[in-house]
Amino acid sequence: SNGGPGLDDQQHVDQLRSMLMDRNASHTMEVVFQTAPDDIFQKLCTALFKGHLVPLAKHPCANFPVQAAITSLRKPAQLKRMFEDLRPEFISLLQARRGGVVAALLAAALKLEAHQEELATALWHAASQVGSKSTEGGNALETLLTLDSHATLTGSSTSGAKLSTIGCAVLSTVFSFTDPK
Repeated sequence: SNGGPGLDDQQHVDQLRSMLMDRNASHTMEVVFQTAPDDIFQKLCTALFKGHLVPLAKHPCANFPVQAAITSLRKPAQLKRMFEDLRPEFISLLQARRGGVVAALLAAALKLEAHQEELATALWHAASQVGSKSTEGGNALETLLTLDSHATLTGSSTSGAKLSTIGCAVLSTVFSFTDPK
């Protein structure tokens, strides 16, 4: 087949998808996404992610090659497709400690200079929703600053509260976005 590494064969696609979910093989798949030529990259993303992106993004191992694929996106149209699939899941991704997937989308938006406003809006909405479910009824900023931790920034128990590395990285990326024209 000249269409890439056997991606017209469903058995090969299933094997590659199972590699995404394997603790060791997932690292190999990260490198594949980062180094694949544009045509192979596009075929891999379509074959592996179409109809499967959300469960893979939430998977304990597969979320890492998904992040690698997202940060390796070459075109705004590719980002748009992945964002459309993942946007309805931003809240559950943040709640499931998969903020890295959202962070990867934001990093791709920064790199490609595309869809920044829509991504920032979706992030802020999701973080506000996650924050409103907390005991303090917190805000989006506090949710992001304490993402994946049990820290709070308000109240009497703030001493020793650690800021979230991923949350701070997400905010740094958003603050780097260019103004929409």
